[in-house]
Amino acid sequence: MDPQLFTAILATSIPIIILAKHWNEGNPYYSNGSHATYVNFLLHLAQEELFHKVTSMQQDSFMILIATLRNKGLLVDGRLATVEEQVLIFLKIVCYNKSMHETALKFRPGLYTVNRYVELVLETFVTMYPEYVQLNAHTMLRPTAIQDSLKSMAFKNAVSAVDGVFINAWVPANDQPTWRSQKGFVAQNVLVAVNF
Repeated sequence: MDPQLFTAILATSIPIIILAKHWNEGNPYYSNGSHATYVNFLLHLAQEELFHKVTSMQQDSFMILIATLRNKGLLVDGRLATVEEQVLIFLKIVCYNKSMHETALKFRPGLYTVNRYVELVLETFVTMYPEYVQLNAHTMLRPTAIQDSLKSMAFKNAVSAVDGVFINAWVPANDQPTWRSQKGFVAQNVLVAVNF
């Protein structure tokens, strides 16, 4: 066998073997070499106040949530992100109204990956909802302080109420005039219904 051919085969097979090893480990693989430095900083080095400021959760509550998601098999580590990173991405978008593009720049995965994990975590929380939110006659009673308030007298015999609210929206520049509110900002009108 020609020594140059042998060297070429050997040189191409080594990266394939290394990539196959990472592919089958099940651990997230970060191609840019960052190894989730932002996530590792938040989880292992950040103080409690900073963690709460970034995630809107106490660190202990976050770890209990992660353990619950793992133990029940609701979320698993993906090839590109751990369960912790998936939930942190979701919290960044939901709690602080950050765009998916901005979140992708912060956490370093692709835009499609951020979108996929946000949808996955949202679906997981929707499936957990009936287990953790129990609605019964006792929990649905209004506190006496609210019930006796003059402001609530208008709703005395009401079963529910409906109200509209504006939520900030991201819209392409050419569609913004149709989405602009009377106060001048781009928003989406959301209808909210509440049971009493």
